[in-house]
Amino acid sequence: MTDSVSTTTVRPPWRDLRWFLAAVIALTIGILLFGLFGPEPPLRVSPETTVITAPLAADGLPDYQAHVLSHYGPRPDPEDNAAVLLLAALWPMEIDSADRPLVCAAIGIPASPPTDPPPLVEFRNDPLVKPLEEVFERLQTRPWRGNDQPEIRAWLERNAAAIDLLVAASERKTYWLPSPTLLRSKPSGTLIEILLPDIQSMRHASRTLCCRAMWHAGEGRLEAAWRDILAVRRLCRLLADRPGFLIKHLVAIAMASQAHAATVLLLGQPGLTVEFVQAMRQDMELRQSPETPRYGDTLERLMCVDAAVSMARDRRGRWQLTQALAAPLAAGGLDVPWLDTSLDWNVITSRINEYYAEFEAVAALPTHRERVDRMDKLQAALEARARPSSGWQMAGLLVTAAVNRHERSAHGADRLLMLLAPALSSYDAAVARAESQERLLRLAVALEAWRLKAAAAEGRGYPERLDELVPAMLAELPRDPFTEKPFVYERRGDGYLLYGLGQNGVDDGGTDFTGKIVKGEWQETEGSVHWNKSDIVIRMPVPAQK
Repeated sequence: MTDSVSTTTVRPPWRDLRWFLAAVIALTIGILLFGLFGPEPPLRVSPETTVITAPLAADGLPDYQAHVLSHYGPRPDPEDNAAVLLLAALWPMEIDSADRPLVCAAIGIPASPPTDPPPLVEFRNDPLVKPLEEVFERLQTRPWRGNDQPEIRAWLERNAAAIDLLVAASERKTYWLPSPTLLRSKPSGTLIEILLPDIQSMRHASRTLCCRAMWHAGEGRLEAAWRDILAVRRLCRLLADRPGFLIKHLVAIAMASQAHAATVLLLGQPGLTVEFVQAMRQDMELRQSPETPRYGDTLERLMCVDAAVSMARDRRGRWQLTQALAAPLAAGGLDVPWLDTSLDWNVITSRINEYYAEFEAVAALPTHRERVDRMDKLQAALEARARPSSGWQMAGLLVTAAVNRHERSAHGADRLLMLLAPALSSYDAAVARAESQERLLRLAVALEAWRLKAAAAEGRGYPERLDELVPAMLAELPRDPFTEKPFVYERRGDGYLLYGLGQNGVDDGGTDFTGKIVKGEWQETEGSVHWNKSDIVIRMPVPAQK
């Protein structure tokens, strides 16, 4: 009888461990791939994410273009709408031929070119005077006589009726001209791509009116000159009348600066009377002057959130937009690695809103220096998050973003903000400069009224100190918005030097940023002055210019 022996095969422990590790690795990779490329959470419609909750498009997400159109308010009657006269004077205001019927129907006028009077022939498009465009630019900044520039005088005379329409348009209280992008039956794209055809047209109107004003001033027609300058100031108000895009406000500020320079030159002309200067003061007190809106009055936050929502709602469109957004960064050696993976768009939109809310809170601070310091810190923090400064930081970001969709999405929001968020400290500086120019101008008009009254009554000239203007001319003295201190004033000869310290907050001795006035004195030729080493200067009297 033979004994049977049973044998049992024993599996080595390391084999079980190997399978366990393989399963863990496979699960980890699966989770990682699911996190990178799996379905995205639906975008919530809420004030914290999409900002607006109505109106909604067919896909249930906000219709930002319809919302912006609602900002224009109800259409005014054509006879009250400045846009009707502006379009007649500047036809077609860079509005594409396919869009003109939409725009004209929206404002209630025929879609045909006006003939009586014919629209303004833009200087650069007029073959009779186009070679003199450089001269035309110079004549906007100094009084001149028609006999010295007969071709430009003739151009102004040929277009007098259309230019008068610009003045009439400025006297209307309402400016209602929706973007043609918002009027199309099937809007496409995002707010980034919105057409604003009135920006360059408004700039052209401002240049033309200032050129004609300086012609009037050079020939002693002071009332006519002031009427044209006042028209520019009113057009600035119309352009920035309601919340809009930052570019519109910046153009309005640039136009206001041009009107400021023309007004100073007008105050330096001979033949001023007490009655005329008092009328100027009254016009300015009636707030026929440029507005300097703060950042909260713009639609930039909405534009940035709209870009994110557009990317969230359409993967193919998102890819195309992502490439367009990434191109400037890629050119600088900075890639955008997370915008085509699975993202949480609620994180992205919420982060964008948090960023803009911070900036809007900073923009409400009382002084320019506080605003700029805080804005620069917020901008630096954003750059530090979006652009790691070392290889270790970049490696840490890559690892964290690869395994964490929330962090990946937050980083995508920072990259988007780096591209779309404007330089808000620069905008605040532009606003403060416009405010400084306006306050200086009101002081200059009050000084001129004082001089004319004092000369008539006592034979005296300008006051020795600014506080002599209170309360006879001003209820109180304005302060320099850059420093919150009084403006610098000094009697010089038979005139005066008046200036604010400008963006650097440093007294540069009355050297104007234009280079026309250095250390408080007019220069025969304009010098080169760095913008951050200059003041905002008014110097009287104004010398006769060649």
